[in-house]
Amino acid sequence: MAKKKEELKVKEEKIVNPKVDLEKIKSELTSYVNDEIKKGFNEEVKRINNKIVREKNKKIVFRNIVILILLVVIGFLVYLLNSVDYFDKFFVNSEEKIVEKGENSEQNEIVDEEDEAPSLEELKSEFSYLLRNIKIDETSIYVNDYYSGNLTDELKNYLSLNLLEFNNLEVEDDCNIVEKDIFKEAYTKIFDGEFSGIGFDYNGNKVRYLNKLDSFVSSSVLQKLDSNIQREIIDIKISDQIIKITTVEGVIINDRLYNILTKKEINKYKKDSIINYQDKLNTITYTFKNNLLENISK
Repeated sequence: MAKKKEELKVKEEKIVNPKVDLEKIKSELTSYVNDEIKKGFNEEVKRINNKIVREKNKKIVFRNIVILILLVVIGFLVYLLNSVDYFDKFFVNSEEKIVEKGENSEQNEIVDEEDEAPSLEELKSEFSYLLRNIKIDETSIYVNDYYSGNLTDELKNYLSLNLLEFNNLEVEDDCNIVEKDIFKEAYTKIFDGEFSGIGFDYNGNKVRYLNKLDSFVSSSVLQKLDSNIQREIIDIKISDQIIKITTVEGVIINDRLYNILTKKEINKYKKDSIINYQDKLNTITYTFKNNLLENISK
C-alpha cells in the first residue's frame, strides 16, 4: 500500500512539473503573429496601391480622350478657317500666295467688279438728272440733226434757249431780248466752252444774235412748247469722267406711239414701256464729260 502511494506521488510530481519550453513557444507565437500582421499589411498595401493605379489610369485615359477631342476640334476649325483664306493676311509675302494671286488676279478683278457694279436702277437714280436739261420738240427743224448725232452750233443754241423761263425774258416791240450773260448761263449748264453767236430757229421763231446789243433777239415773243418725246434709259456706262447714257425715245400723242424720225405709228403699242418697242423706235447715246454734254451718237 505504501508502495502504491509512493508511485502515485511520483506521477503527480511528473504532471505538476512537466518540462515545457515556454520561451520557444513564445518566440514561435510572436513570429507567427508578426508574419500574419505583415502579410495582412502587405495585402492591404497592395490592394490600396492597385486601387490608386486603377484610378490614376482612369484619369489618364479620360485626359487623353479629352485632349484627342480638343485636337480634332482644333483641326476642324483650322480647316474651316483655311478654306475661307483666313490665314492669307498673315502670309501676304508668301511666295506661294503671291503666285496663286498672280494666276487668278484677272479672274478676281472680274468677280470684284461684278460684285461692286451698281445696278442700272441705281445708276439711273444717280445720273438721270443729266438728261433733264436736254429737251427738243418733235416739230423742231433740228430733230434730224439731233437723232443723227449732228450736234451743230444752231442745235446747241436751241437746247440752251430751251432752258430759260420765257416769262422772265425782256420783251420789246413784240420780241424777246436775251442778254449774253443770261444766255451764257444757260449754255454752260449743258455745254463746255463759249457759245456761238449764230442765229437759229426756235420752233418757227427766228432768233438772231446782235453784236451791238450783245444779245439774242427773237422775231416774235417766244412760246415754249411741251415736247411729246418720251425717253427711257436702257444703259449707263461710266469711265473716269465720261458718262454714257443710252436711251430709247419715241413720240407719244393721244396714247399713240410714233417713231420720231419716220413719224410711223407703232400699231401694237399697249401704253406700256417703250423699251418693248426698241427695235422700232430711236436709240441714241448721250456722252457727258464732267457732267456736260459732249456729243450725241446713234
